[in-house]
Amino acid sequence: MLLLKLFALVVIALLPAVLLYYLFSDMNAANAAWMNNSIQLGGPVAAFFAFLYFLERKLRQLEALKHDRANPLLKELQKFEGNWKIKATSGSSGKTAESTTELSLDAGNLQLSGGRYVVVKDGSDPKGMGDWECELAVCDGDRLAYFYRLTDLSEDHSVWQGIVDARRVPGDALAFEGSWHVVGKDHHNGRIGLKKLPDA
Repeated sequence: MLLLKLFALVVIALLPAVLLYYLFSDMNAANAAWMNNSIQLGGPVAAFFAFLYFLERKLRQLEALKHDRANPLLKELQKFEGNWKIKATSGSSGKTAESTTELSLDAGNLQLSGGRYVVVKDGSDPKGMGDWECELAVCDGDRLAYFYRLTDLSEDHSVWQGIVDARRVPGDALAFEGSWHVVGKDHHNGRIGLKKLPDA
């Protein structure tokens, strides 16, 4: 199969080179020169290798795309793409903050868009607590973990480094529950829940 693909690449790359040769007939010149320990090609020979290089890159991209589509984990993670609601409760104060984020896949890599945590209490208007952005996220379908940077909205805008470790909720394929920890001026932790919102 590999030899067949290589043969096809060579044949396809030869076609434009031969076409150029016959179109320009006497104007054609095939030359090779050594430049700084490397070879410099010109004429139809150069066209052949340029097309061969281009086609080889395209073949690699198509093979990678085929592999991704056949990856069972990737298919599992595609179910999680969309908007999620997050509820995080502090283990010390008992306060609950909420945020929304978008989960997406970029070339097979899990991405969370980040967002803003707001605190709602006694039915009052939401009060912004901090902005967060994800630095690294991983998921195997049953467990979700991500590192994030949280910048609080107080006067000093202190920055915290955080981690979330959550597992899928039994009986709910689109929800995770677990713990969060942040370290900055001091250390805080608590419980967290993530639930996928219905697609619009």
